This record gives sequence, structure tokens and C-alpha cells, in this order.
Amino acid sequence: MTIKEFALLAGVSVSTVSKIMNGKDASISARTREHVLKLAKEYNYVPYASAAAPTTRTLTMGVIFQNTEHGKRLVSSILKEAASLGYSLLLRESGDSVDTELKNISAMAAAHTDGVIWEPVSSDSLFLGEKLDRAGIPYVVIGPYKGAFHMDFEKIGDTATGLLVKKRHASIACVAGDDSLAREFFQGYRKRLFDEKLPFRQELVFPDAKSLPVSGILNGLFTAAVFFSQAEALKFYETARNLQYEIPEDLSLLTLRDGSSGGDLPFLSSLAVPFDAFGSQAARLLVARIEKWEHMPEFSPDFPLNTETTLSVPRDLQKKRVISIGSVNMDNYLAFDALPHSGRTVTSSDSATYPGGKCLNQAVGVARLGHHVSVIGRVGGDADSDSIYQAVRDCRIDSSGLLRTPGQKTGQAYIFVQKNGESMISILSGANSQVCPGDITAAERLFDGACCCLIQTEIPMEAVLTAASMAKRYGLMTVLKPSSCGPLPEELLKNIDVAVPNAEELSMICPGKGSIKEKAARLLSHGIKTVIVTLGAGGCWIFGKETACHIEAADFRSVDNTGAADAFISALVSYLLYGFSMEASCRIASCAAGFSITRQGVTPALVDKDTLEQYLEQNSPSLIKEADRKKDR
Repeated sequence: MTIKEFALLAGVSVSTVSKIMNGKDASISARTREHVLKLAKEYNYVPYASAAAPTTRTLTMGVIFQNTEHGKRLVSSILKEAASLGYSLLLRESGDSVDTELKNISAMAAAHTDGVIWEPVSSDSLFLGEKLDRAGIPYVVIGPYKGAFHMDFEKIGDTATGLLVKKRHASIACVAGDDSLAREFFQGYRKRLFDEKLPFRQELVFPDAKSLPVSGILNGLFTAAVFFSQAEALKFYETARNLQYEIPEDLSLLTLRDGSSGGDLPFLSSLAVPFDAFGSQAARLLVARIEKWEHMPEFSPDFPLNTETTLSVPRDLQKKRVISIGSVNMDNYLAFDALPHSGRTVTSSDSATYPGGKCLNQAVGVARLGHHVSVIGRVGGDADSDSIYQAVRDCRIDSSGLLRTPGQKTGQAYIFVQKNGESMISILSGANSQVCPGDITAAERLFDGACCCLIQTEIPMEAVLTAASMAKRYGLMTVLKPSSCGPLPEELLKNIDVAVPNAEELSMICPGKGSIKEKAARLLSHGIKTVIVTLGAGGCWIFGKETACHIEAADFRSVDNTGAADAFISALVSYLLYGFSMEASCRIASCAAGFSITRQGVTPALVDKDTLEQYLEQNSPSLIKEADRKKDR
């Protein structure tokens, strides 16, 4: 297309087209300039090279990166935005060489690029911009230089640190490298500490994940860590998890991610660095200078957080943390029309396997009802242990006290369930028999700051005694579920606040004649504050020093009653911790137990907080609004 043809198309004179396309358009109105350039882009009009002066518009944009590997996060967005604005791209790399950088700038001038996006090798090479000025080529400098267009990593570091401060962390480690962007990130971290009046501590600054000591979690050196690099954050995350630390219960972790990729590690809490938006804005800024836009485009990016999965308040501030100690099993179910007995063979057409055991059942129940939970127990060195650990992680339960035992089989429960929900259970102790006092003392840090300890007796009594003693020493409410045991030692009874046996278990721990009330009184005389005797469909009795109260069972159809007691204890403890009275908590626990018998399996049938409270609001609204309920739930 000739200049005359294009001028006719644009409805302007040849002189006007020439002035605009040669950058000598000071006397031309902005409206006319925009109209002519728009048509030139649409019709790909470029003046003939033989007639083109050095200032002729070529609708080409140059990009000079110091390092294209680093700049590749921007290239795609710059290319896309440039194309939308009618420009093609010419890309060059300078590396660390000022000489190469000079050659690149000269090449951009020789190619008559309309403008250049330029990442200088260093501040010392900024003087090369004079060559672009002399050539009359507009340019946008990107990088941490005065007057340059720059991704504000100091602001990102400030924002990331601020999120951890909002979670009430005061000891925050910073892991950043030594390149210019990482140093900016660190300055943002330091600025936020200053603004929040928190002390800056050099011993909390680390160059990489390898230098960040995992022992710092245990000794309280830091309760949170902010990472410049997602790769370094992943390294530390995996190291901490392999050592059985729980994130975020033991440590909150926050990192950055490439906003253009959306974050390829969604299980890590991370702020998006908006490289796409930055590249697009750089292209718009350059075109605004080339085409002399009346208004420069604004750039106010945010840094969205993908998830709070690895964020929490410090452990000592985590509300209502519960410890569950006891047996951990794989539950193996067989369903029958009628239960087997001596001399009779029966067949089953339905079987299932679930992670279970009283320790794990109660932990899952409490977690689903809204509390933080830690488990202490043992699994074997077999494939079943992997299933147990996965189930614990899925429920976000702290497994740092759950130990793997090489050479031992994970505990097994063989559960025979009849059509009406009645069941028989046989237990293979496996690794549960290896739980010892040392396991309890090794997990002592879990007791500090907890509020309740659930203890079951399907592990060696020495470990039970140690757990009850330690729980009492730390001032925790202790709740005992006696199972598979005989009379209990005096040393244990004096450290128990609440005991929850069923009628048969009560007879085993208090052998001989006597009514349920008389046997419960015997336990109370040894120091237990409350004895709750569960009776299945008969409800339960609550016995205190001078009180006795019967609670009716909730009306649910029974499919499998195996986990009713664990569901009852989980809800009892949860609502005591929410501030309900003992009687109200037992009534709620009766409903939770009712839900648990409507499905096969224990852990799959444990009710969650929303479902339970919706049921209560519909069926017992006065109960869920009880006056003595704790205000801060």
C-alpha cells in the first residue's frame, strides 16, 4: 500500500501520514494520531524502506533482558499485549556483559524499533539509555532502579510478613537468597517487623532452606517462616514433615508463587507474584510513550493468597487442643445376617477396611467437631501404617506423636456386624503393645498448651499411667475410656477427671456385686470427678459426687453400633470445651453417637460439627443455645 492509498483510507493528507509515521507529529491532534496509528496496525501499513527515515514507525517493539531465563516469565505476557496493541517483538539478551548490552541497544536502533523495554545489566549501565535518547527511541527501564518500572518485591515481602503477623506470630524466620529481588523481599520483611514494633533478629534470617534449622521449631526459635522461593519452601516443608512435624500446627509457612502459572504447589500457602500483569503493563507503558497517549496506564497489582492450608496461629495460641492416646488399628469389617458362634459357620458377602482404633476414632471425632487434635500411639512397619498416616493427614490431625514400629504389624480389629447393628470385635494388638512411657515423655511438648487428654486402655498400662500423670501435671482435663482391662490402679484413678465405661466395662473395672450406681460411687471415691456409664439404646447415666442424672438415647436407626462410644466421647469433650454443662454435653454426645450408628465403620460415620448442630437446631433448639455456652467458639 502506497502512502497516498493509505492517506486516502485514513481520510487525512499524505503530509499528516508522513508526520505521524515519522514521529514528527507534535502539531497533530491526539485524536488524529490515534486514528492513523490504529489503521496502520489494522492494515499492517509500513512506509517503503527506501523512503523510510530513521524515525519511521515500524510497529516493532524491542525487548532487552539481562537474562531471558529470568525474563521468560514476562516474555509471553509482553508478546501477547504487544500483539493486541499492533506491535511485533524483537528480543535480545545481555547476560552480565555491558558490551553485549551496548550491541543490543545498537541493534534496536538499527532495526528502527519504535520503542524498547530494557532490563539493564546493572545500575552502572543505565548511561546506555543516552544512545536510545539520541536515536529518538522511547524506552521503559524495568528493574530496581530509580524511576524504573519495577515489580515491588519489598511490598510483597511486607505483605507476606503482615499475613503472618495477623496470625499473631512474633518470631518469623525469613528465607531469601542474595539476588536483587530477594534482597528487596527481605527489606519488606524487615519493614513490616518495624511497623508492627516487633524486634528484628538477625538469627532468624537464612539464605536457603538447608540453613533453616528444623530444631528451631522444637525450641521455639521461630513459629513461622516466610520464603522468597517456592522451591526452598517445598524443601523445608518436606524435611519438617519427614521428621513428623505438623504444618501449620507446629509451624506456619508462607511463600511466593509465579502468578502466571497459578502456583504448581497448591498445598503451600503462597502469594501470587503477578508477572503476567507486570509484563502486560510494561508493554502498555512503552506503547503509551511511543504513541504519546494523553494518560499513562496505572498499575496497582495485588498479591492474592491461594490458601491458608499452611497458615495457623502459633501452637500456644491454638484454641482447644486435644491429645488422644491409645490404640491405632485397621478395622476389618464383615457383615452378617446373624453373628457367628461356637459350632455355627456363617458366610458374609460384604467386607470393608477403615483406619480405626479408639485413639484414632476419638481424634477424628474431635477434629470433625472443630478442635485441633494430636495423637500419641504406634503403628507397624507395614503398608497399613501408610493408610493410617494418610487418614490422619486428611483430617488435619497432628501425627508427630504417632510412631512407626519396624518389625511390627499395625494393630488389627476384626469386627463382625449383624443386620441390627450389634457387633463382635476381636483385636490383634500389633504395634499397640509397644507403646511405652518413653513414647509419652518424648511427646511432652504436645501437653504444653493443650486442654484435654483422651486416654484409652488398649495399650500397656505403664504408658496409660504415664499419660495420665503427665496430663495432670500440665493441668489438662483427663477423660478415660476403659477397654479390655480389669480393675484400674489407684495411681491412675486419682489422675482421671471423667471416666466413660459401658456397663460391661464398669463390671470389669469394679468386679463383684453392686448396682451401676454403687460401682460408679466406688470409682468416685478414688478421685474421679465424673463417671458416665453408657448403655447403648438405654442412654447413659451421669454420676457425680452428689448427683446422678439419666440421659435418654437419641432415636437413630442402627446399622453398626461399633463406634458409638467413641463418637459419644468425641462430642462430650468437644462441647465441654465449647462451654456447655456436663449434662448438656452428654445430651449432644448422645446425638453424635446416634449419627455414628447409622453407617458402617467408625471413622466414616463420625459426624461433623455443621451436620450435628443443624440437627440440634431442628430437634433441640434450646439445647444448642444453652446459656452457659462459652462465648468464644
